[in-house]
Amino acid sequence: MLTQADEGVRGADWIWCVGGTHGWFSFYVQAKKLKPRASYAGYDIGYTGAGQHRQVDKLIMAANAAGVVPVYVLYNPLYPGSSYSGAGCVDALTQGADGFTAVSAYAARELLENGTNRLVELDRMWWVAHPWACLAGCPDGNDRLRWIAPQGQSPTDRWRVPREMEALWSSPLTDAPGNLVRLFAEQAIYAWLVSNPGRSVVRSPVERINEEVLAGYSIREPAWVSDPEDALREWRLRADAYQLGFEPAAVVSQRLGGRSVRDR
Repeated sequence: MLTQADEGVRGADWIWCVGGTHGWFSFYVQAKKLKPRASYAGYDIGYTGAGQHRQVDKLIMAANAAGVVPVYVLYNPLYPGSSYSGAGCVDALTQGADGFTAVSAYAARELLENGTNRLVELDRMWWVAHPWACLAGCPDGNDRLRWIAPQGQSPTDRWRVPREMEALWSSPLTDAPGNLVRLFAEQAIYAWLVSNPGRSVVRSPVERINEEVLAGYSIREPAWVSDPEDALREWRLRADAYQLGFEPAAVVSQRLGGRSVRDR
């Protein structure tokens, strides 16, 4: 758990580390409630608080300093007929299971920057959010490629997107950590797609997204598990030294000291 001061300066509530036989995946969580409006509902991803920088930017910057992936958990009111996730697995869950949804902060920022105000509308977030239970595993035994293609996509685009997703599922990452890498990478790729209608997913954004999400994966047990107090102290120092507005390739290279993610 992080302190209230940590949240104010560094944009998150807690850090979780999930371990498996072949590695670990660590992520950094900020909670958001759905905000109803007269004409639409949305999530205040563009919130700035007392400072000049958006919380989502602080969240991503601090997550990079911590070597984890930034994630939002979204709190949604349970109304009859309500729907908060467009993931293909929702029908396999109990009613109301999407009262809590999870979305990569990279995906949320993509939706925010291509919107019209500081709220990301529910209609846009719906495409990329997953029920919180999906972090433990896909409940119907299938992968998460069964998404409904956004309206307006051509048949060619509908084919290209699953092809890019398939590359994630054929990666050597396995167990729960690997599943989480794939889930959050898929969300960010879909957010890019929704925010860039009419454009096919091309290699460059897919590589960037994979690099961002892989930064939370490690083969060895992370310091957040083995020595959390020391990890917290080091992270606070590094986070304070980072500049807002990061470049993933440079940050990953700096953090790994020139080593690949697989060598961590």
